[in-house]
Amino acid sequence: MSGTQHWLDKAYNMSNWENFRRYTPASLVFALQRRLGLTVEPTTIATRREVISPAEHHSARPAAYYLPNQLDKVMATQENSTFSQEYNRIAGKPINHAATVAYRLDNVNFIHGVLYSGRSCWAQVHQKARPGFYKIDRELEEVALPTSLVGDKFFGHFVCDDSATTLLATNWGDVYYASSGARGDWHHASDYLEVYGLEFPTLQTAHIRQAWVFEDYGMNANRRKRLEALRTRIRAQGSRRSGHNIYIRRRGGGAPRTLTNEIQLEERLRREGFEIVDPVNMSTREVITRTSNAALVCSVEGSAVAHGYLAAAPNAAILTIQPPYRFTNIWKDFCDASDFRYGFVVGEGKPGEFTVSVDDLLRTADLLVKANPKQRVFA
Repeated sequence: MSGTQHWLDKAYNMSNWENFRRYTPASLVFALQRRLGLTVEPTTIATRREVISPAEHHSARPAAYYLPNQLDKVMATQENSTFSQEYNRIAGKPINHAATVAYRLDNVNFIHGVLYSGRSCWAQVHQKARPGFYKIDRELEEVALPTSLVGDKFFGHFVCDDSATTLLATNWGDVYYASSGARGDWHHASDYLEVYGLEFPTLQTAHIRQAWVFEDYGMNANRRKRLEALRTRIRAQGSRRSGHNIYIRRRGGGAPRTLTNEIQLEERLRREGFEIVDPVNMSTREVITRTSNAALVCSVEGSAVAHGYLAAAPNAAILTIQPPYRFTNIWKDFCDASDFRYGFVVGEGKPGEFTVSVDDLLRTADLLVKANPKQRVFA
């Protein structure tokens, strides 16, 4: 069907009032308002604001484990971060954890992952539909929408962050996920939702009388409890071993972050007793049983670490391999939340391609293994 014919057919359908009233120009109106500078933040028009867990301040947290020469190799941080932010993480500087808050937006139009309400919008996906008229498929009363922008983009954030938000969303209405263009390529995502018991439908378009959305990124007490609930459900699936060391292979998955000496690294780690886990070629069940109750999880920084974080034993340790041009320690925050130890080793190379010293990695692993495994982050 040509583009012209498509719009002619749509215009014909809209000429009938019964059909026309089911179409909304909400995305088009918002685009025009934004061009005129008339938009407002969605939180300012929320009809209700409920604090689920208050903000917290912690004056100190454990420092990361790393060798003396590692920071000299860092050339750049991940986008949306800075050297100062990353240093504060690894140095154990004071931290403020944001509150978890639920907002209710009334009489909204949900269009392919974006809520439109008056002069505001709340986007839950990165790839938004073009401004125009969209047919509303259904009318819904009270709905909870846990999808986040970061969870729409990264597998690790979906199975950790968005899934933790879903646990609380079930108390606020009928749960729907936003339809994601990326998630369809994550062949483990639906399996994790099944293990969690969080299988809910995706939503395309709807008019919603009361829509609940959430700010849920601070590692406050409520969120730490929900993350532990996810870990408990994963580890309940059983394991092949306990107290072992694993290396999660990244080859063939995710954004360009090629560890060019990964084959040699794996050969050495096998000799040192590490078990190699390959999420790209293993079923979710096999990944879980191999990672479950591991004492040390090692992987190139990225979403693959989520497999190990979710299944590792209590008081485990995570060791990330950092690309020199993409230094980020988001997993340090998760380790702090779960009373894990955290360490890293930095590679050398160019953007998108690098090598890592196997000796440095093993020396850092030794630091983590010998550290106090029962040190608590939050009293």
